[in-house]
Amino acid sequence: MDAPRFAPSLSFPRKRESILIKEDRYFVYILASKRNGALHVGVTSNLAGRTYEHKQDLRDGFTKKYGVHGLVWFEEFGRRVRRHPARKANQEMAARVED
Repeated sequence: MDAPRFAPSLSFPRKRESILIKEDRYFVYILASKRNGALHVGVTSNLAGRTYEHKQDLRDGFTKKYGVHGLVWFEEFGRRVRRHPARKANQEMAARVED
């Protein structure tokens, strides 16, 4: 008896398209240097590209200086998110870590 054949699922998109680089989606993300280390909170419309820039140290700044490369959390939003809430969340998290 022949082994059963499984048809590929039709729920998969035929064209490979990343959900992380759509123009109308924005992401708030948190990077960490290590466990209990430095944190960075950012906002971007291209999460994959932005995390690549951080990991490769392509820009000077906080993440390059302190080696903050690991993506630990992100959340998607349908519209642009102001940076102020992200910075406030970063300050609150830093205060909890220091206690």
